Amino acid sequence: MKTIVTTIGLPFSGKSRLAKEYQDKGFTVISRDDELKKIIDSSRFKKQVERDLAILESPTSRDVFAVKNKVAIEILNERLNDLVEHSDSQKIFYDATNLQRATRQGVINLKSDEVKVQALYLRTPLEVIIQRAIKSHESGERVGQFNEGALQGLQRMYQMLEEPTPDEGFDKFTIIDFKQEQDHEIKIPVK
Repeated sequence: MKTIVTTIGLPFSGKSRLAKEYQDKGFTVISRDDELKKIIDSSRFKKQVERDLAILESPTSRDVFAVKNKVAIEILNERLNDLVEHSDSQKIFYDATNLQRATRQGVINLKSDEVKVQALYLRTPLEVIIQRAIKSHESGERVGQFNEGALQGLQRMYQMLEEPTPDEGFDKFTIIDFKQEQDHEIKIPVK
């Protein structure tokens, strides 16, 4: 029986730190960001986007974004399925934001008699997210400076978040409420 544990949460909510803890417990970690970088650089992605945009008459920048996003998610879901299916590991940790129900559905669709899917929702206040982002940039952990554009990006992502619910179809759903004083310690809720 394979177990996939996936995260739901904004950048700087603690997902990658949690992934490291799971990795130390023997989980194979798959990073959504790393996989998306590979996908976006692939010729398949570029060809499919070009083909989908050719159907549209005078596509706007919003159309281009929507097509790229749709194609990337389709390929990502296929890739995730392939990675899970061919992994020798029985324990997989999928480090991803999964902010919208539609993106979470791609992970839920991996469920079967042989694969159980668990979700960890890292519910972190926006103020804490912003503090962590600033601290991360100031310490040099993240490249560049935390500026108005980065702040607006985090705020947009916060607005995009569709609060997950236990009835979405996960085999197990856990909410982890993070508070500032707990920053230094993450408790792993799944063995």
